[in-house]
Amino acid sequence: MCTHSIPFKRCTKCSVEHPATTTHFRKKDRGKYGLYSVCRACERQITQNYRYDHHEKALKATRRWYKENTASIREYQKRYRGIHRETLIKNSQQYNEAHREQQRIATKRWRENNPERRMQYLKVSRNRIRTYSHLRRTRKRGLPNTFDLAQWQRALDYFNGCCAVCGRPPGLWHTLAQDHWIPITDLYEDNPGTVATNIVPMCHSMKNGEGSCNKSKGNKDPIEWLNRKFGKRKARIIFARIDTYFNWVALQMSNLERTAP
Repeated sequence: MCTHSIPFKRCTKCSVEHPATTTHFRKKDRGKYGLYSVCRACERQITQNYRYDHHEKALKATRRWYKENTASIREYQKRYRGIHRETLIKNSQQYNEAHREQQRIATKRWRENNPERRMQYLKVSRNRIRTYSHLRRTRKRGLPNTFDLAQWQRALDYFNGCCAVCGRPPGLWHTLAQDHWIPITDLYEDNPGTVATNIVPMCHSMKNGEGSCNKSKGNKDPIEWLNRKFGKRKARIIFARIDTYFNWVALQMSNLERTAP
C-alpha cells in the first residue's frame, strides 16, 4: 500500500508514475483522480510533434490567431511597457554598467581591425540599422509591430544570451540579431509581423554575415531551412525548442492580460 498522502498516477504514454496533481496532469471530470491519463510533459511533446509534422496546418492556425487577436496583442504590449517601465530602464542601466569595460575593449579591438568599416558605425550601430529596416518593412505592409526592448531582453535571457538555433554565444566576430521566425517577406495576409512570438535571437557574423544562422536562414521557410542545414533529426529538436519558447511567451502574455486591472 502506498504510504504517500498524495496518490500516484501512471502516464499511459511514458509509463512514468507522477503525483496525481494538476501540476503533472490536466483536469478531466471523468478521469481517474479527476485527471487526464497522459501527463503534461507527454502532452507537450505530442503537441510539438504534431506542429512539426503538420507545419503548414499549424502555421495557418497560428496566423489566424494573430489576425483575430491583433488588437489585444497590441493592447497587451502597451500595458506591459507602462507597467514595467521603471524595471526595464533599471535592467538596461544595470547591464550597461556591469559590462562597460568588456564593451569598451571589444569596441576598441573591432575598430582597430576594421578601420574602413568604422565610419559606417559612427552614428548608429549595425543592429539599429537592421532593426529600423525590419520596422520600416513591417509598417509598410501594415503588419503587427509591437516588439520592444523588454521582450528582446526576455528572449536573450530565455536562450542564455546565445543563438536560439545553434547555441553560439556572441563574440568578437559574432553578434545576436533579431530574426523573424516567419519572415516579414512572407506574402500571407496574416503574417505575424514583428511581435514577441515571432522573434528569436540568431547569431550574425560581422564578416558580411558569413557562417551565421541569421544570414543562412534569410527569408526561407524555417522548417525547410532547418532540415537542409541540420538534417531532419536535429531540425526536429531545434524546432521543438523554439516552438516551446513561443508557447511560453504566449502564456506570459495571456497571464499578464488576466492580471491586468
